[in-house]
Amino acid sequence: MSSEDDIQEHSESDGTASPPNNPAGESNPPVLPASASFQSPPPPTNRDTSTQEPDWRKNLTLAVEIVGLIALVVYTCFAGCQWKVANDTLTEIRNSKADTSRIITASETQACAAQRIAGASGRNAAAAESFSASAQGIETKTEEAVTHFQHLAGATEKSANAAKDASDIAAKQLELSERPWVDADIKLDGPFDFEEGGGANLPLKISVRNTGHSPATAVSFAWKVLIGSQALTAHNYRDQVCGDASKRATTAPQFGFALFPNLTFEQPFGVGIRKEEIEQWHKSKDFPGLIGGDVIFFPSVIICIAYRPGFNQTSVYHTAYIFDLVQLRSGTVDSGTVSYEFKIGKNVDQGHLILRMHGMNAVFAD
Repeated sequence: MSSEDDIQEHSESDGTASPPNNPAGESNPPVLPASASFQSPPPPTNRDTSTQEPDWRKNLTLAVEIVGLIALVVYTCFAGCQWKVANDTLTEIRNSKADTSRIITASETQACAAQRIAGASGRNAAAAESFSASAQGIETKTEEAVTHFQHLAGATEKSANAAKDASDIAAKQLELSERPWVDADIKLDGPFDFEEGGGANLPLKISVRNTGHSPATAVSFAWKVLIGSQALTAHNYRDQVCGDASKRATTAPQFGFALFPNLTFEQPFGVGIRKEEIEQWHKSKDFPGLIGGDVIFFPSVIICIAYRPGFNQTSVYHTAYIFDLVQLRSGTVDSGTVSYEFKIGKNVDQGHLILRMHGMNAVFAD
C-alpha cells in the first residue's frame, strides 16, 4: 500500500493521472516490488474517451486568467484615469501657482502704491493741518474784523438814525412853520325840514379860511348825521368821516379847491338824515319806553375838512367839527328852554334851532 501511494503521489507530481479503477474486471498491470527500480508506466492504449473525466482544472485556470486579464484591463483604465486626474490636478496647481504668483506680484504692486498713497496722504494731512491752523488764524482775524465792522455798522446806523431823526425834525419844523392851516365857521342856513318820504334835511353855511403860510390844495368835505345813542358817542365816528374826506382829496382832487393863505371861502352846505336811517334807529329800540314811532332824539352832525399842502404830495391834513342840533322851545338862545327831541313831520324854523358844540372832542385838527 505504501508503494502504491508513493506511485500515485509520484504520478500526481508528474502531472499524470493514475488509472481509474476497473470495475469490469479488467486486468491491472503487475505491481512492481518495492525493491525494484521505478519506471513510468506505459501510456494507456485504446482508452475509452467516453469514460474520461472533464478537465476542470484547465477551465478554472483559463477562467481565472480571463478574470485576471479583465481585472488588469480595468485596473489599467482606472490607473489611467487616476493618472489623468492627477495630471490635470498638477496642471491646475501649476496654473494656480502662476496665477498666485501674478496675484502676489499685483498685491505687492498695490501694497507699494498704497504705501505711496499713504505717504502722500500723510503729507496731505500735514498740509491740511497746516492749512487748518492757518484757516483758524484767518477765521479769528475775520471774526475780529466782523466784530469791528459790526460795531462800526452799529455806530453808522446810530449816526444814520440820528441824522434821519434830525432831518425828520427839521422837515417837521419846516412843515409846521410853512404848512397850510384850514379852519371853518359853520352856521345854520335854514329850517330843519322833514321830507314827505320820511327823511330830513338841515341846510348849513360853511366858511373856510387858510391861516397858514402856504396854499391848501384839494380841499374836500365829508359829513355824517347821527341820532340816538350814536349821536351821544359821535366822536367815535369822526375818524370814519375824515377817512371819507381824505379819500376824496387823494383820489378825486379835481373836485376840491385850492385855498390860499389869509383868504376865506364860503359856500352853502346841506346835510340830512335818510328815511332808512330813521327806520333802522326805531327798530333798534335805542331808548325803550321813550321812543315813539314819530320822534327822533339827539341829532348830531360831524363835518370833516381834508386838504393837502402844495410842497408835499403825500401828506393829508384834517379839521373836524361835531355839532349837536337843539330845538329852542321858548325864550332866547342863551336862557331859553331847549329840547333834543324832534317830531317827525314837524318842521322847525331856523329861529328855533341851535347848533351847539358837542360835549366830547368837538374840534379836531392834525
